Amino acid sequence: MPLKSYLSISAGAFMLLAALPAFAATSWPSSDLLASGTADSCATAGAAAQENGSVSDTDLANCTLAVKLANYDQGRAEALNNRSVLHYARGEYDAALADNTAALKLDDRMAEAIVNRGSIFLVQHRPEAAAANFNRGPRVQSGTSGKGIFQPSLGA
Repeated sequence: MPLKSYLSISAGAFMLLAALPAFAATSWPSSDLLASGTADSCATAGAAAQENGSVSDTDLANCTLAVKLANYDQGRAEALNNRSVLHYARGEYDAALADNTAALKLDDRMAEAIVNRGSIFLVQHRPEAAAANFNRGPRVQSGTSGKGIFQPSLGA
């Protein structure tokens, strides 16, 4: 085979191989997409837990994965806060408190985590700690959407 043929085949093979990574990058989900989808699933599970109190092991596993996949501290804090809602709904108050405390170490101004931690302290019969968190939460962030915030019955 003449040299010109080899060069043509080599150039063609090079162009094909150069195009493959671009194809692969567009056909496979990126870690950002996986993290976002997992975080959304975790948030949805947290909202459902507040609505009906049911939490599956799969919901907890999704939130744990969301914590691991989060690319930024804010995303990790949100996933931890949502997972704490699931633990709270299951009556796993120590695990919920651990998640809220971890979320606040990443973002000490997350009003949802502050108020949620107050709710945990309330069911643990720690009224002073609960009051401190309930008073701090609204001051940190006014106009909260209510997403991921426990709504304990205080019994009027």
